[in-house]
Amino acid sequence: MKSIPYLLTFLLALAFYSCDREFSDRNLSDDLIFGIHSPFCRDNCTNFYFYSDGKVYKQAGPEQFPDSVEFETVEVAPSKANSIIDVLEDMPEGLFNEDGFLGCPGCADEPYLYVKEGQKVVKIDLDANSVPEKISIWASQLTEAINL
Repeated sequence: MKSIPYLLTFLLALAFYSCDREFSDRNLSDDLIFGIHSPFCRDNCTNFYFYSDGKVYKQAGPEQFPDSVEFETVEVAPSKANSIIDVLEDMPEGLFNEDGFLGCPGCADEPYLYVKEGQKVVKIDLDANSVPEKISIWASQLTEAINL
């Protein structure tokens, strides 16, 4: 009889331990590339990350164009990864239903948020006045998480 509380405590601890991000109810693609691109710069124009299997990887070196980015094989620190994943999990519905541009990304020599899922790419203007409020808030949160 005295072992029942110990058994219940063990089962409860096991249940909490198994609540890992890999088993959460998120709706994220397994291959997501995202980050900040500055189109009018000369060499290091990107600050990109790659999300796969619940892990986040930073770009390996300086790049000028988004299609040329390669990623490190070591994942970013858990605190930064968790911040980024929390924002990615709140990605606005229908983000990739747009024509690929929200606002005027890259206009006036300004950086923009680049998000790629599979073959679908969306470029989001970081000027809060040029995109819908819900997307602007999300883009701002993701930019903040990237820049931690």
